[in-house]
Amino acid sequence: MRRALILTVVVSLLVSSLAFYAAAPQAAKAQDQKAKNPKAEKAYICTSCEYVGDKPGKCPKCGKDLVAVNKTDVYYECDMCHVKSEKPGKCPKCGMNMTLKVKSADKPSDSKSKDNPGKT
Repeated sequence: MRRALILTVVVSLLVSSLAFYAAAPQAAKAQDQKAKNPKAEKAYICTSCEYVGDKPGKCPKCGKDLVAVNKTDVYYECDMCHVKSEKPGKCPKCGMNMTLKVKSADKPSDSKSKDNPGKT
């Protein structure tokens, strides 16, 4: 009885590990495809109010046309400490608001932060 139970556990572990390894190449292939074609992932930004969206059209905040850029080119940076981040928020060093930056678009680097309109 004990031997049958151990055999059942071993077989079930073997089957589950085979199922995991069979699915792993498909996930790796999808990641490789994204890495080879970064242009497939677009972000749509507003150059005046720092809105970032996933769909083309008009900015929901100010109504201007959104500009298409690669998602990998969008980042946030602290104007004081030059700390970079992929997400908006406060600088971990000084607490200032991070400013939207784009590597490939013609976006002014001195855009004003939404929460600090008096500061650049």
